Amino acid sequence: MNVEISNNGIDFSNNEVKLKFIDINLFNTFFPTNGPDYGGTQIKVNIGIDQTWGNIGWVYCWFPGYTDFNAILDPPYSVICVSPILREGIADVSSYLDYAVVKVSIVIQGVEIKSFGFTYNKNVRIFGFEPPHGLYS
Repeated sequence: MNVEISNNGIDFSNNEVKLKFIDINLFNTFFPTNGPDYGGTQIKVNIGIDQTWGNIGWVYCWFPGYTDFNAILDPPYSVICVSPILREGIADVSSYLDYAVVKVSIVIQGVEIKSFGFTYNKNVRIFGFEPPHGLYS
């Protein structure tokens, strides 16, 4: 679609500009919903965009207290965010004794399209796995 911008009869563009509309209202799910406070959880977020990823520009995951985190593209409908270490005592973090809930935002081309609450579990440590060598040893 071609677009020209004007306000009260004053043109702000003199050439038709291509506009690409991306319908991003299909935010469906994210998984897992929680992870340890030391970070590193891969959160798969279904954002419902059925497009060629190369055409939508930069995709970020915003966590409270951090600058932009590049999302990992997972075509055709998802991005993967990796949780950083929990930062407490700042905006968009609700902290409790054993857990904290933070607002995570998905940002495409500088515009926040959706956000969700991710829970950090505090003081979680993994000491081993059963069976210790996996299914195949």
